[in-house]
Amino acid sequence: MIAQSYRRYVAVTLAAIAILFAVVGVAWIARWRGNDLNNAQELARALNTQGGVASTLAVPYNTFKKALYDYRQPDVVVAGSSRGLMFRQSAFRTSFSNLGGGIASADYGFTLLDRVFAGRAPKVLIYAVDHFTFLPSAMPVDERPVGEVRAVQRVRVNAALLPYRLLIDGYMTPQQFAKLIGLSPMERAPLPVYGMTASTDFAGGDGADGSTYGIGTMKAVSQQSAEARFAGDLACVRRGEACREVMRPATQIDRRRLMQFKNLFSALRERGVHVIAFLAPMPPLMLREMKASGGYGYLDALRAAIRAELPQIHDMMDIEALGTSDCEFYDAIHAGEIANLRAMLAVAQKEPVLAQQLDAANARATIARYEDAIMGVSDKTSEALASLIDGYRFRDVCRTALSRSAR
Repeated sequence: MIAQSYRRYVAVTLAAIAILFAVVGVAWIARWRGNDLNNAQELARALNTQGGVASTLAVPYNTFKKALYDYRQPDVVVAGSSRGLMFRQSAFRTSFSNLGGGIASADYGFTLLDRVFAGRAPKVLIYAVDHFTFLPSAMPVDERPVGEVRAVQRVRVNAALLPYRLLIDGYMTPQQFAKLIGLSPMERAPLPVYGMTASTDFAGGDGADGSTYGIGTMKAVSQQSAEARFAGDLACVRRGEACREVMRPATQIDRRRLMQFKNLFSALRERGVHVIAFLAPMPPLMLREMKASGGYGYLDALRAAIRAELPQIHDMMDIEALGTSDCEFYDAIHAGEIANLRAMLAVAQKEPVLAQQLDAANARATIARYEDAIMGVSDKTSEALASLIDGYRFRDVCRTALSRSAR
């Protein structure tokens, strides 16, 4: 009787172990087929030696960005939120790395100073500042010059079970999962791709310099008119509603945040870093609607405060006079590569240090070729990536809508 119970226990235990190994094994197959088994340092080395793009949740995003920075040892970096992600190496003469994708507050700058620049600081830091960073908010403001910085946001997932987590949380579709485990065919991208979802439905990712190539998203967005791209935010502005925090109406700014940026710039200068900051561009249509609504007085208050107290921050919010159009923005707050190049050329006229680092001739040539587009390519872009971007430039829908609205 005891022997029979023991055999049953052993059988159940072995069955449980077998199921566990099968579950983990399927997850490993998914990650292997999705080219998603690299750590941050391996990703940085692969991107910079073999090319391609990476879009993975197996490695925390900020860890990945730091690994790229450490590998490239750049002289020039761009920092800020996702609104700075389309600044690329091709725009600069010297080594460059994009550290965008964080939070464009001074807290994020302190994080870079303490954790990323601790071993080696860049010569030039270009800071893309969000106007909505200065909105009055219930969030605490750290007014200390340096002090303890906030923890960097990380994705905390057991790597062995990551594919299941992505499936449950909706980051991966059942169809993508089926491709990854070999139940249905998976087309490979024409260049190296690192990341499970990016491998199954090639939508782009970050390149060797840390800048983003959201090719799949840009393909879809580029076939929409500006009104369609901005529809949700336009409706909220016209109704005077705060549908999301970054578009919240307000009349005043949080002046403590001005002091925080002053402290950050001072700390960076002490480390020998030349800081060039600018208010990131906004679509002309959105700015006109925000002004007409009468609910966004804080924008004028912010511009006045920056002129008086923080002249290091260049006002590039409204760059319509520089030739940009709504077609060069892929949503209500994000400028594409072409609009950002226009802003950089304008800032370089006032910043001799930037003028020395910027490849102005290449930037102008890219703008001329890709006017009204979100992304462009230059002679410095890899052939495989250039062919993908060139094929997804669909500007006709947006341009036609612009022509109609102008009549």
